[in-house]
Amino acid sequence: MGDYVARIHWRINLKSVEDFVPVDVLEKKIEQLALEGLGEKEQAAIHAFQTAMKRRREGEPDDSLWDNEDD
Repeated sequence: MGDYVARIHWRINLKSVEDFVPVDVLEKKIEQLALEGLGEKEQAAIHAFQTAMKRRREGEPDDSLWDNEDD
């Protein structure tokens, strides 16, 4: 039997973000960031946001738990 390991899945709920800032404004700001200067967690958060935006553009629900995590 193989070993089990924990896996962290970063997710962003765009509806929650929109309570504070329009996501299109945030997306433009993120596009201007230099990822090289950011830490691992910050880069993971940006990737999660970009994945959530991609899902939304493709018409998928913001809160889908069954989408492909490896996008």
